[in-house]
Amino acid sequence: DTSAGSDALWTSEADARANSIGLWGDASPESSVADAEDADGEFVILIGRLLDGTEYETDCVHRLVGSDISVRYRALAGCDLIPEGEVEIRGWARNRTVSAGYHANIRPLPET
Repeated sequence: DTSAGSDALWTSEADARANSIGLWGDASPESSVADAEDADGEFVILIGRLLDGTEYETDCVHRLVGSDISVRYRALAGCDLIPEGEVEIRGWARNRTVSAGYHANIRPLPET
């Protein structure tokens, strides 16, 4: 659950990543852009930058820079919530579209 109020989950995941345990113990569960472009219903975690979004019906739609992937989420709070810079995107991929569901599934990454 990555909806509002799931801070404990994000904290646990950060600990697992830092200590290479659980899903983060072996190969990273992050997906390549090429795999996400070819996905047909798989859950993906992508890293990248998003172009400004546009509202389409009840969703916000952004384009992942350097790819043919669109990223969609519900436009409950508007389409200008996505941070600039590199982000991590979580969602279900099909037909070159990643459905993130909720804007909180698109998180900023720390600048390195």
